[in-house]
Amino acid sequence: MPGMTRRQDCARLVNMIDFYPTLIELCRLPERPVLDGRSFVPLLKNPNRKWDYPTVTINGEGNPEK
Repeated sequence: MPGMTRRQDCARLVNMIDFYPTLIELCRLPERPVLDGRSFVPLLKNPNRKWDYPTVTINGEGNPEK
């Protein structure tokens, strides 16, 4: 993240769908309200903040367990 000077670990859950909205916000591009994902910039700024957004990942046909 711009301005970040050290590593910060965060135990909150995000999903791949959240990366695009996050990059849009970090690059200060126009907001895209039609996206399903959610920016996790607030977690980059404060990894210990409250984050009440669950995420679901599935393992189905075409996605074998390893």
